[in-house]
Amino acid sequence: MLTGLDHAIVALRSLDAAERIGEALGLHVTRGGEQPGRGTHNAIIRFGADYLEFIAVADPTLAASTAPGRALQAFLGQG
Repeated sequence: MLTGLDHAIVALRSLDAAERIGEALGLHVTRGGEQPGRGTHNAIIRFGADYLEFIAVADPTLAASTAPGRALQAFLGQG
């Protein structure tokens, strides 16, 4: 039985888009960091203990070397 949701992820071509989305909704977007060895980086909007995560490719070459990175690039039409 599902009792909660930790977070949802939205893939974007750039984290600048996340900031524009947050601004349009009147919400504060916090830049996260890079995921080591994955070639991706993130930003989040917090809702109490939960959050919405935005993820984008930071290093296309590194992202292409991992299965999750390749999947993200393909989803975004970058691979």
